[in-house]
Amino acid sequence: MSGSARRFRAPSADLVVLLVLLVLFGMAFVQARAWPFRTALFPTGTAIFVVAIILLKLLLDARSAGRARAVLAAPPILPLPPTVGGDAASAALIEEEAATEAEAEDVFSTTSRSVWLRSLAWLGGFFVLVWAAGLLVAIPIFAFAYLVVESRERRLTAAIYAVVSWVVIYGLFDQLLRIQLPSSAVLGLAGQ
Repeated sequence: MSGSARRFRAPSADLVVLLVLLVLFGMAFVQARAWPFRTALFPTGTAIFVVAIILLKLLLDARSAGRARAVLAAPPILPLPPTVGGDAASAALIEEEAATEAEAEDVFSTTSRSVWLRSLAWLGGFFVLVWAAGLLVAIPIFAFAYLVVESRERRLTAAIYAVVSWVVIYGLFDQLLRIQLPSSAVLGLAGQ
């Protein structure tokens, strides 16, 4: 291998997740465009918002990667003594910001396989529950189960959160905006 040849480097897990989400929400946007306006309002708005956030994240990641390459290519700069223009507080702030960025980037690479699998199981379970029971039933059941099992919240706190989430979804989308929410596929298959 020649010195000028570059080694293949696999994309980071967060880049893969962002690209998968970008494709999924792009597909949701395209599919929702075929629906009536009121039915498509929520999924279209959500897809546009999420795609915009993902594109912003990709842009910021590309900018920070470009800066990191520039910093690595530049010769090292010796820190200025506090009396010449820098102070300990600003140096500490810069170090804290760099540490925070490094922690956020390392979340995907340092998270264990069991945490990933458990997260994916919860995500899949939510979508199966929405398909089987409908959104108005799935939201409070999922919120309660997740808060009790995964977050280890007290049952009363989880129940209050579940009821409030149902009231917000029902009141805002069903009653106020009159948006048709996904209903139960199980009841649909049973002919009801």
